[in-house]
Amino acid sequence: LLRRCLTKHKRVPVKRNASISQTVDLLVEHKAVTSPKIIETFKYINPQIFAKKIRELYPQQYQNQPTEPHTNISDSSNTEIKLDKQEVLEPDTTDTNIDPNAADEIYALVYLMKSLEVLEDTLTKDSVALDIGAGSGFITACFAHMVGEKGKVISVDLDQQLSALSKQIITKNYPELVDRIKFTHLNIFDQGNNGKIFNQTYNSILVGGAIDEIPIQWLNSLSPNGGRILAPLIMENKEHHLYCIEKRNNKVESSFILKADCDVLVK
Repeated sequence: LLRRCLTKHKRVPVKRNASISQTVDLLVEHKAVTSPKIIETFKYINPQIFAKKIRELYPQQYQNQPTEPHTNISDSSNTEIKLDKQEVLEPDTTDTNIDPNAADEIYALVYLMKSLEVLEDTLTKDSVALDIGAGSGFITACFAHMVGEKGKVISVDLDQQLSALSKQIITKNYPELVDRIKFTHLNIFDQGNNGKIFNQTYNSILVGGAIDEIPIQWLNSLSPNGGRILAPLIMENKEHHLYCIEKRNNKVESSFILKADCDVLVK
């Protein structure tokens, strides 16, 4: 499991109007992400397409916000797990051709890439994945791309407009992925909805917002052979800690990944 965090700052020359592919290449160059599968996924599924549409739908809410989810990676060097040193990526503002507003975009992009790295082993070509709080559907699309034609993705969001928007974006831009995805609009915390979502086994579950705890129904739905949940948990001090919960041989283990400031998942 991933046990790296961003602890030192390094200036990264993110050019103005850089494409997402160019930005990903830059992150690869600075070893922010190393997985070939994740790199290929982020070059194929363009987060800027999803970000643009969600900002159009909610212009006030997403004004001056980075690609969803809004996430800042923070220094985790004082946590209970000894973490490898890795440099935080921030834009180099000493060059007038450098985008001074790129920091949040980089932080969000790195967070999303790291999240998929943690779940990568569970996103094989026939896996079943659940995206909770799917928002614009970017992670849903990444999941669908990674699990292949024989895989399946359940995309869930409380907001009916967002659920419809995510289906619209993916249908228009990635039509080959639509048959692998079931788009669902409901409250994931409503006990009456448990049978609609948690009536099958998942290899991978990603939670798109901070929550107080992992409901037992979510754990019960994990594959006993290495199923994983990745979720930002709200600590007593109100910090958000990203945890990976893995089930193997019906035993559940949790691993701290990093600190992250995420939106709270609406109930």
